[in-house]
Amino acid sequence: GEHAGDWHRWTTTAGIAANSGWHHLAFTYQFGKPESVRGYLDGEAVPGAWDMGGATKQAPVVDDDEVWLGTSMNRQASVSFDGLLDEVR
Repeated sequence: GEHAGDWHRWTTTAGIAANSGWHHLAFTYQFGKPESVRGYLDGEAVPGAWDMGGATKQAPVVDDDEVWLGTSMNRQASVSFDGLLDEVR
């Protein structure tokens, strides 16, 4: 269900300058081990923190909901990526 604490998010303040070319982004995480989370931008580790819902050891939610890449908050232009995504896995 959608109750407080159901959703967990790790985020970073690292960013990419507009018109700066292609970049490689990677994220690793072992479910059940919140301390294992790592984010990388062009091969360099970036700082980050669990914010929404905090760190969790709970199993991932499995559902048939949509996956949004490059946008959030109802697709507002101010929080949407305007570019190309390649080799998403």
